Amino acid sequence: MTDIKNILIIGRAGSGKSTLGNVLINKNNNFEEVFKENNSIESETKDVKDEEIDIREVRCRIIDTIGIGDVNLTDEEVAYNIIKTCYKFKEGLSRIFFVIKGRVVLEEIKFYNIIMKRVFNDKDISKYTTIVRTNFYSFLNREKCNEDYKLLIKENRKVSKLIKLCNDVIYVDNPSLNSKYFNRKEVIVNKRRREESRNILLTHLANCCQGIYRPNNLEIMVIREIELNDELVKFLKDRVEELKVESFLRKSVRNLKKMFTEKPKTTEGLINLSLEVAIEVNDNCRQM
Repeated sequence: MTDIKNILIIGRAGSGKSTLGNVLINKNNNFEEVFKENNSIESETKDVKDEEIDIREVRCRIIDTIGIGDVNLTDEEVAYNIIKTCYKFKEGLSRIFFVIKGRVVLEEIKFYNIIMKRVFNDKDISKYTTIVRTNFYSFLNREKCNEDYKLLIKENRKVSKLIKLCNDVIYVDNPSLNSKYFNRKEVIVNKRRREESRNILLTHLANCCQGIYRPNNLEIMVIREIELNDELVKFLKDRVEELKVESFLRKSVRNLKKMFTEKPKTTEGLINLSLEVAIEVNDNCRQM
């Protein structure tokens, strides 16, 4: 079996997660889209997607996840998708890129805590997590990066704790290459910035992506989720059968009511009606 490094990308919807994945992949050396890029609060990534590539002669799998704060999903639902993803790639994770754009918001801290407690239940995962600060215009200026790092640390106690827990903070800028919004010269400049960002990311991976992390409790968690799903499926199947019976009985009652709509005027008519009712009831009992 070929060794492969799994790189998981998490972050807010619109933070630049998918763009970061595309920068790492650099399809056709032209940063063509593998993962749909978007800046809105509704994540373009509707399900976990992955792409395998060779980076500096190392086989890597880039995994793009649904964004935190997606208007269609709760943070818990996003976290559950990540649980399933981690189980799918059972060989473990080499690196988690936690993407932020601008200041860290409490929503992101809450989500990372959910990931730590519910998905991994292990603080060791922070050793394999790198915070990636995207859209940082001065990303090539070490002094500016250090200044921003100090500001992040001072922002508030929770942000400071999150940053100190994680392995590192790296700075990149991956501007859009969309020709609808930029002319040819601007696209060339933006592409160069992406190339510089990619070099920073690859150097970081080469230096830090040595170990493999795999939570011990992952299989147990997935088994629990499967058991819960099985219980739900059984409940729904039973409910469907109940509804079928209820529907069948309602239909039978309607048929019987219809028979009694017109009162028989003769003794023969009454006998015939009784026979019809008896046949209807008998047929219904056989079908149930």
